[in-house]
Amino acid sequence: MHPFTTTIVQLDIAETWAGILAEVENAPARRVVLQVPLGNRVLESPARVRALRRAAADKGKRVALVTHNPKVVEAARLAGVPTFGSTWRARWFPWWYGKTQPLPKRPTEPALALAPVHAPLPLRKGEPLPRSPRLLPAVGSAFARVSWYRWLQAALLLILALGILALGVGLMLLLAPWAHVVLKPAPEPLRVTLNLSAHPGIDKPDLGLGVVPARFVEVLVEDTIYVPTTGQRLAPDAPAKGTVVFTNRVDREVRIPKGTRVSTATGKAIFFKTTEDAVLPPHRGARVEVPIEAEKPGPSGNVRAYTISQVSGPLALEVVVTNPKPTWGGGLRKVSVVTAQDKETAHTRALRVLTEKAAQELAKKQRPGEFIPRETLQTFVMAETYDHFAGETADRLGLRMRLLMRGVAVDGRAAKELALRKLRKELPPAGRLVRDSTHVSIGPVTAWDPTTQTVYFSVRADGTYILDINENEVRDAIAGKSVEEAAVILQTRWKLAAPPEIYLGPEWLIRQSWIPRAWRRRMPVQAGRILVTVDLEGGLRETSRASSP
Repeated sequence: MHPFTTTIVQLDIAETWAGILAEVENAPARRVVLQVPLGNRVLESPARVRALRRAAADKGKRVALVTHNPKVVEAARLAGVPTFGSTWRARWFPWWYGKTQPLPKRPTEPALALAPVHAPLPLRKGEPLPRSPRLLPAVGSAFARVSWYRWLQAALLLILALGILALGVGLMLLLAPWAHVVLKPAPEPLRVTLNLSAHPGIDKPDLGLGVVPARFVEVLVEDTIYVPTTGQRLAPDAPAKGTVVFTNRVDREVRIPKGTRVSTATGKAIFFKTTEDAVLPPHRGARVEVPIEAEKPGPSGNVRAYTISQVSGPLALEVVVTNPKPTWGGGLRKVSVVTAQDKETAHTRALRVLTEKAAQELAKKQRPGEFIPRETLQTFVMAETYDHFAGETADRLGLRMRLLMRGVAVDGRAAKELALRKLRKELPPAGRLVRDSTHVSIGPVTAWDPTTQTVYFSVRADGTYILDINENEVRDAIAGKSVEEAAVILQTRWKLAAPPEIYLGPEWLIRQSWIPRAWRRRMPVQAGRILVTVDLEGGLRETSRASSP
């Protein structure tokens, strides 16, 4: 147990010496305070107080007295025991034993002198017992002293009760009222424009220099693009057909196989071939008619009668050939051909298609927050191959192209961060941005220097801010003011989107008719009893409502 823990013992007016010793012995704390009533005279003897001190010391305790009896106070002083006027002082104030003083010596009287006084006197019949002449005055004076003290104590208690009641009413009027003030600050728009440059040699953004990092990105794509040909010309359509007559020049059978070549003998030779097998009978002059077809299509195979007279190969010694009828069916038709314009068209289309494809592939290589300006894109044709030459017959022209695209990827996240940093610097000293009100947009590229690979662009940051409202300043400014005066102060000192909302309470106090109305319509004197709420969203709503038609 703590050495300064104290046990308070309230003694009865009829408490005996043995009971006092038992109370001290049974007390749990090391410090024991005995509250002695005025009517208890056990401890009016210094000897008994000394004995009480020794008895407490034997138990490892210390004792003190709370009393208003002057005799007990004097006896405790002689015994070196501390006394107090209240248990509160005895509990919370430190105290120690004082020095014991020698007891005053009582005068010794002869026993014979005391004997007559204490000897019994003879009594007459019917006479009352004699009373001690000193008993009644002593008892009366004690009771007189006790009555005067109790009256004084009662008066003091009454005064104390009235003071406590007045203090309670004052504290109620001072501390019970409360107020709730809702302020809707008016937001203000803020916009800044920042001109920046990006270069692949920059490692980190710098607001002072206005630079952000960038890097080179490139991609290689390859594909085949087809375009229809636009050129036309006449071309042989079908081979000419007809019949020839073979005549046997020998006396044996001659076989004429399918595919035997015959031709004209005048001018440029035109070749034909047989389309069926034939056999000449084994005697001279035998004839056989065989169908033929021109080897090359077109009208050149249409020859007059009796112009085919040559036989190719060994059969020329055994047979003679002629065409009694002209050949027919060889004609012309229009066909598509490749022109130089078709090659240019294919090149242009392939370049456009591959550029779009390369841009898509390049976008996949962007990191989060990056953007690639179109002005920085550069294309290089690494290879191109056409599947037809100019003048060749073809319905479409194919071009196989390989394209390299290179660009500069700008760190847009860093650019936006610099714009937001600039926006915060432009805020008024007491302003702060409204949450989720900022918007950053990267403007168009203002310039592109291909020599230094530097991109110049602008960034715009928009936001909404409000002037910071210090709740403590609001409380101090309106504490103790009337509601009307507080409203004027708030609207004058701070920019609000709507008049302030002021609520007073509690209801049971405001409705009391015995309290003056001027007091009930007044802000609390204690600033801590004023609750201030800054409604940012309410201010935004009021501003948007006022701006909307």
